Amino acid sequence: MPPRELARIGLSLPPENAPGAGYSYANTNYILLGLIIEKVTGRPAAFEVTRRIIRPLGLRGTYFPGTYPHIAGPHSKAYIPWSEGELRDFSVYNMSWLWMAGEMVSTTADLDRFYRALLAGRLLRPAELAEMRTVVPWDPASPESGGYGLGIYSVALSCGLVWGHDGLALGHSTISWHSPDGARQASIALNMTHYQVPGEPDVIFGATVEFMDLALCGSSSTGARPATTVPFVPVDGSIRIGF
Repeated sequence: MPPRELARIGLSLPPENAPGAGYSYANTNYILLGLIIEKVTGRPAAFEVTRRIIRPLGLRGTYFPGTYPHIAGPHSKAYIPWSEGELRDFSVYNMSWLWMAGEMVSTTADLDRFYRALLAGRLLRPAELAEMRTVVPWDPASPESGGYGLGIYSVALSCGLVWGHDGLALGHSTISWHSPDGARQASIALNMTHYQVPGEPDVIFGATVEFMDLALCGSSSTGARPATTVPFVPVDGSIRIGF
């Protein structure tokens, strides 16, 4: 689906709230950002991201596959539990329809390299990074919205705040969290999604958050706030990701 059509679909829906009155995640924002990049530069958004970020940072496992549905190099399968217990394989899947909201393929190592550069100030000027990390205040009535900034969010672990992003798509999910200076990092990818039974606890997610707290803080704790769910599509080894 062309990006402009995706933008039209998103913008045709009723607003969640008045401007400034609340927060709600939307893929449409990333589509609009891609269109702005193309309008300003006169070149494809994927080309500009590659030229300005991927190549300078040496992200050798990161690329835009376009309509090609296969992931290059070693990678895990991607599964969704289907009817009668069947695991349906979504390992071969054309993500170009999501464009700047989730078309990219990358690796966990490249994720860590990217966040290390971002949080250390190599990609943005100090004022821009500060604006990016100006977050929606925590609200107990809406915990899924709290801590979210401009394309990045903060999570309170047992040792303090960490920064990063997480996400979900067909058969792929990931969490990538980092200390404020990017010195301590943890990225984890799972290769099964949409498994949770409505109304029942998500024990896999709970165990994953506990692991992330152990990896980043050096202690086991279940006190971390759950991350918001955002589209960012990974697998073990190679990851489809959307920023």
